[in-house]
Amino acid sequence: IGQRDRTAIGKNTIPEDVRKTLGNYPQLGRDTQKKILNSKLVELDNVGHLPHIEAFDRFIKPLLDFLSK
Repeated sequence: IGQRDRTAIGKNTIPEDVRKTLGNYPQLGRDTQKKILNSKLVELDNVGHLPHIEAFDRFIKPLLDFLSK
């Protein structure tokens, strides 16, 4: 998960207090990883919503490692 990802479709159409809670993918990723047995979260610093484009070299190795298991 890109640690700068704050994507939330329609975020600009909701009240400010709710808006602050949306799109925190770093936290959502950690919360989700805890709920999926034997899962591994790969956090990519200084990367946003498109890790496969923004940081391909850092994205592809963990993906290929996963696929080879």
